[in-house]
Amino acid sequence: MSGRFVTGEGAWALLAACTLGVGALVLQWPRLEAKPGTALSPPAPLPPAALLGSACLGYRNLYADWLWLQYVQYFGDRPARLVDGYGRSADYLEAITTLNPRFLLAYAQANYAVAESMGEPAHALEILVRGAGANPGRPDALGNTGTWYLWRLAGSVAFRHFGDYARSANYFARAAAEPGAPAVMKENAAAFFGAANNRERAIRLWKEFYLEAPTAPLREEARRRLRELGVPTP
Repeated sequence: MSGRFVTGEGAWALLAACTLGVGALVLQWPRLEAKPGTALSPPAPLPPAALLGSACLGYRNLYADWLWLQYVQYFGDRPARLVDGYGRSADYLEAITTLNPRFLLAYAQANYAVAESMGEPAHALEILVRGAGANPGRPDALGNTGTWYLWRLAGSVAFRHFGDYARSANYFARAAAEPGAPAVMKENAAAFFGAANNRERAIRLWKEFYLEAPTAPLREEARRRLRELGVPTP
């Protein structure tokens, strides 16, 4: 967590101060429990992220962490979500990433929470691309949390929801260029460029993948793809 850091009683006091500032608005948002025959009213909107930030006395990351915990409870409350839906997921992720633009895991949630659960793939792409653009070169620290992974998710959303081979290819190419990206990102980019009839980009990436492939089967796949494109290989 960047910025000032507090521990113990100081952290709890700070969190209480933030909550009293504008967190009370969020706490009005009940954790909904679905019961048979009970109609649930929609949760109240989250306060604007800018308002949340100004009330936290500079401890934006701490409040973002607290909002993340609220989001996890909200999204994970499946009985309630089956009743009133997942419509506030994007609000949570927008607030969290505005408060802490380096919160890669929150951006990554847009793939499923926004594109799939909310049915808003265009909004999901906005969040994923903004997160990747705001964090160039971030390595993969805790599993699938590096910047490359955000570009990879964007490529997947572009393909699954829009059938846009060219845009998906560009996103996978961006993923392949990031630190820690697995070799298969370049393979995916090459395949999508080929599907988008961008022969030049496809050949270039297949050549690179052929030279960099970590296993013999992957090199053989690259060789086969190049031959299909009329490019001789050893």
